[in-house]
Amino acid sequence: MQHIARNFITRGISQNALLISALGVRSLSTAASSSPVSRAIVYSANGPASSVLKVVSYKLAPLTPKTVYLKFLAAPINPSDINTIEGSYPIQVKLRNLEKEGAEEEQHDKVKYVKKGRITEENGLVAVCGNEGVAEVIEVGSEVKNIKKGEWVIMRRSGFGTWRTYAAAFADDLIPIDCTSISPIVASTISVNPCTAYRMLKDFVKLKEGDCIVQNGANSAVGQMVIQLAKFWGLTSINIVRERSNYNEVVQHLRSLGATYVIPDTMLTTPSSLSQFVSSLPPSTNAVLGLNCVSGPIATHMCKLLSPSATVVTYGAMSLQPIRLAASLLIFKDFRFVGFWMTRWYKEMEAKGGNDRKEMLEELLDMFRTGKINVPQYDVVKWGQEESEEEALNTVSNILKKRTKMNAKKQIFSMV
Repeated sequence: MQHIARNFITRGISQNALLISALGVRSLSTAASSSPVSRAIVYSANGPASSVLKVVSYKLAPLTPKTVYLKFLAAPINPSDINTIEGSYPIQVKLRNLEKEGAEEEQHDKVKYVKKGRITEENGLVAVCGNEGVAEVIEVGSEVKNIKKGEWVIMRRSGFGTWRTYAAAFADDLIPIDCTSISPIVASTISVNPCTAYRMLKDFVKLKEGDCIVQNGANSAVGQMVIQLAKFWGLTSINIVRERSNYNEVVQHLRSLGATYVIPDTMLTTPSSLSQFVSSLPPSTNAVLGLNCVSGPIATHMCKLLSPSATVVTYGAMSLQPIRLAASLLIFKDFRFVGFWMTRWYKEMEAKGGNDRKEMLEELLDMFRTGKINVPQYDVVKWGQEESEEEALNTVSNILKKRTKMNAKKQIFSMV
């Protein structure tokens, strides 16, 4: 992390202060004195997060009639965030001059969007990390009608940049949510993992109470949400996890969430153990849906637990290996293999119109309020404008190091 910029502007920034000179951002002398000063984690070129991230501070552009000021409350670190920084995630990334973010001209043609893996150094342009998070609206432009001061909002699209303390935004980029009895942690993580689990259980097979779903990577954040939703909807779940040093602890945790069965991945390649497990299942077990986030051999072996005409939904490739399928799975068992990407679903629903997204969010938030589901295990990382330069640098560095450790919990930035 030695390359993370060390000379960012401190909290005592003057009105005429500059952003980090290496980023080529012009003077902020035109900013209104009331504009908040934001701290952000940014990058200007794709590469390993340990070498391309910078910590910067900047003053928000003056509020316009069409913009709002946001104070971020929390933002998680998802695998897709790291992939985006590295350039391996297929979303369009917004590069911007931070002093102009939210200015009138930015809404039209002054923002550069860069497709997967193509971000190179651009004079004065940076991308703010983070695709998911929750913010409080602290100021509203005079022409903004659908966003109110004091409301909590989440981002409508990926690539907004949530790893920061404040932002200026157009109302169309935001979705207000009902924050009644909802914590910032829940709100900041609502739009990716819970929604992914929800849609996969709703959209591919018409599941009925008593049906069985099988998933690998069951200890992932999505996997834990799948377990909880399956229990709430009366579904049986068979959950596959890696056989690791804390396997018994993982099993106990997943069962506490509502997992019906938890088995090690090694069982799938041990015929006697697999046969014994299958024989122990009730004769009525109808495993009609498989969820795959690992891919590689484990995805193929998982099919041994599925009933004929089952559907397998792939939404990840944690093993970085392809899925190899025997023709017999298609010919004799009539399996159906499909893919799912939450970002694509959001784009399709936005083009289609309607209330599908709103209704899904409301239903999930109500489940959290009533304790029917809970956020998967996580660690909160305090991050914002109170740290010294060295502390902010070390915080980011330590988080990235922790993410590489096996069994690490989800990390969530807290700005409050």
